[in-house]
Amino acid sequence: MRDKGLILLAVLIVLAGIAGYYYFDQMLLIWRILGVIASLAIAAFVMLQTETGQNVLGFSTKAISEGKKVVWPARREATQITGVVILGAILSGLFIWAADSIIFKAVYDWVLGTV
Repeated sequence: MRDKGLILLAVLIVLAGIAGYYYFDQMLLIWRILGVIASLAIAAFVMLQTETGQNVLGFSTKAISEGKKVVWPARREATQITGVVILGAILSGLFIWAADSIIFKAVYDWVLGTV
């Protein structure tokens, strides 16, 4: 029950930040944006007090550590792979265009009977 209350409080804080953005429309834009950012930060802090927030934080931490373990390709290898993908897309497009043209001509001639 406590978690649900904290989640509701976090949502209300975000909504208050958004409402404040529009309510204080005569203020400088930077202050309004900082107000929304502050409300998001406070809501995130409140959410971290819940079990769901702790689960999200744990998942994020594990995801970041797994991302650091990834072996990224070298620039040359990435460029070569990109070239192969672009060439494959062009060849696939040409094949589909050719097949479509042949099928269109066959059906067009069949429908009009001008073989």
